[in-house]
Amino acid sequence: MDIKAQATEVNIHIRKARTVTLTITVTGISSWTGLAAKFYYSKNRPDTAAKSITCTITPAENKVAVVFVSADTKDLTDFYYHELLVYNTTSNWQKDIMHGKLIIGSVVKAEVVT
Repeated sequence: MDIKAQATEVNIHIRKARTVTLTITVTGISSWTGLAAKFYYSKNRPDTAAKSITCTITPAENKVAVVFVSADTKDLTDFYYHELLVYNTTSNWQKDIMHGKLIIGSVVKAEVVT
């Protein structure tokens, strides 16, 4: 799923217990040197127990990838608040890339026809 975001509200829909990669195109950062990105999600806000995913950055393309493996969402349903933040190497906030709701939907189990 490709997303273009810049400190905007973005609602994301994914399926429970599936591996999903969100690729976000980022504007407003001229150099990624010394920066890292994290995706946080939580049922409440603010929440000191928010779950986080360390993101992969592709500096040449100004892209950040958030990868949910099935274990991240297998026990979750409903909606959560999320935010994608960029930090420097001393963990100081640099930029709010996007925020919004993360909606995790149930999977419809169907019998496999062979």
